[in-house]
Amino acid sequence: MCGIFGVVDFSKNNNKRSVFEGLMRESCRRGIDASGVGVFLSKKNLILKRQGSGKKLLESLEYKEEIGPMINGADVLIGQSRLATDGDPKDSINNQPIRSGETYLVHNGIVINSGELAKKYLIPQEESDSRILAKVLDKESKRLGSTKKALVKISGEVAGTINLIMVTKIKDKLKINVVSNNGSLYIGRGDNKIIFASEKVFLKRVVAESNLRLEIDQIIAGTGMEISPDGSVEKYNLKKSIVSRERTKLVEVSEALLRHNLDENIKEIKRCVKCILPETTPNISFNKEGVCNYCREHKKIKYSSSFKLKKIVSKCRSGNRKADCIIAFSGGRDSAYGLHYLVKKLGMHPIAVTFDWGMISNIGRRNQARLLGRLGIEQIIVSADLKKVRDDIKNNLRAWLRKPDLGMVPLLMQADKVTEYYVDKIKKELGLELVFFCRGNELEREEFKAGYCGVKNADPGGIIHNYSVADKLRLLGYYLRQFVINPYYLNSSLLSSMWGYLITYVVPHDYIYLWHYIKWEEGKILKTLFKEYGWEDDGETGITWRIDDGSPAFYNYLYGQIQGFTENDSFRSNQIREGLLTREEALKIIERENRPRYAAIQWYFDTIGVDGDKVLSIIDRIRKRYKSDRITI
Repeated sequence: MCGIFGVVDFSKNNNKRSVFEGLMRESCRRGIDASGVGVFLSKKNLILKRQGSGKKLLESLEYKEEIGPMINGADVLIGQSRLATDGDPKDSINNQPIRSGETYLVHNGIVINSGELAKKYLIPQEESDSRILAKVLDKESKRLGSTKKALVKISGEVAGTINLIMVTKIKDKLKINVVSNNGSLYIGRGDNKIIFASEKVFLKRVVAESNLRLEIDQIIAGTGMEISPDGSVEKYNLKKSIVSRERTKLVEVSEALLRHNLDENIKEIKRCVKCILPETTPNISFNKEGVCNYCREHKKIKYSSSFKLKKIVSKCRSGNRKADCIIAFSGGRDSAYGLHYLVKKLGMHPIAVTFDWGMISNIGRRNQARLLGRLGIEQIIVSADLKKVRDDIKNNLRAWLRKPDLGMVPLLMQADKVTEYYVDKIKKELGLELVFFCRGNELEREEFKAGYCGVKNADPGGIIHNYSVADKLRLLGYYLRQFVINPYYLNSSLLSSMWGYLITYVVPHDYIYLWHYIKWEEGKILKTLFKEYGWEDDGETGITWRIDDGSPAFYNYLYGQIQGFTENDSFRSNQIREGLLTREEALKIIERENRPRYAAIQWYFDTIGVDGDKVLSIIDRIRKRYKSDRITI
């Protein structure tokens, strides 16, 4: 997920420092959890890495006094701006560049089966998949007598994504290998210089600022190149990555958290006799037969045809492996299958754009890597300031617990509402016309969330932006009243919340919503993802919806405990209305899906830094909408 970059220049050019530091600053967009640089000369090398952004590293005294003065005389420079996945960035051993023997590397991506590789090559298990990869490559390079041969061999055994800039030092001579299995790496060549970066736009900006004359190309997915000290370059092909079902290790759950469970009285709630929505649903009513108004007023979902979709994309399809569209990509089942469909069914070559708003789960990251590595698709990551975002979530949760209100629960997810802003920004940077979103699935319509805010029977066609002006104003008015009633919401998140509202409800976006053209078929989608990509479910309940996000496990516990149902009940009810499920099947499914996902809830609390036992204890005491003997805090 990180930004990696490098400079190879065996001449005595004096502008290496400005180029290298420019690459570091540009790469910060992809992650600021940690940063590091490696400086290599024929007889000397230095590594500096630390927690925090690359910009802060450049401003540090250690960099200015030890690293900076060496850069212009260096032959090779490598660096990373890290978005932490595996391995705590507070421990520098997990940060990059990584050294194993005389092998040094920076790695962008996730190796799904790092545990399997460690066992196979007798490498001690590590917290970081990148460190395992470095040790395996170093060991195989020595055994085979060739770094290139080791990279070709190991790439065919990796599941996930690998983008590497690797420096090998043999008898004071440096050899550089650069490989990518999904195309998330670019090269600029010319002026006796070779430079690398994770994104083309980074290289273009640095080249322009440094007045260089470089030709910029992509390291094509599934290829590598070896650069020798004389400047010669040898290109080679990698083996295709494998499918692996190795799972994320679940977070250890505290005994205190396990004491909390959903109220048994939920089973007694009156439900619609046709769907499974309960009487606690906002704005619900039942006729004499016990059928709810949502069922009575339901209109069958109408899909545009796949033929129309093919006609649209035919005008933009590149046909030469050049990027021809963007897909907003979270790694959830909708966007994962959407990426598969674009590549395999429509013959497109998309760039996957991901905004990490602070709550992407480990499973979500790993499922992203599975698809990207297997399909050879470039990913552009934009990372929020994760510490600030998580502090904002914590502040809003504390405010909510002071005056619990179900209409304000979505505020806990406000940081992800600016995804469209970054997608639009990258669309402009890349000059691409088509953007695919895999939201807009009308089966996922959740009227109850807006219902608490006074929005009645609204149907935006799966796209929140399409709410009427009156409903948008109702939502805004509701939030503003809550801010007045509960001033604890007036915290550090306020500006980003307002920005999120504007991006979601006011700023227009020109996207193609995949599920408006093709029918959403759960069995087909899951069969494809599991069989062809080794896709991973949540590991606790077998649930597959919204497991890419770390928030739903918590807020569905909250919804279940207070209102007696979750978004799963709403989703399954829509499937019943569309004839995709029977009511009996849906009841059995939600019995499993609505169970508390304790490991995921623990991850949520650990990530934002709150005492989960205290939070759930407060939620458990909030008055229940389904009990006559209501309890107040």
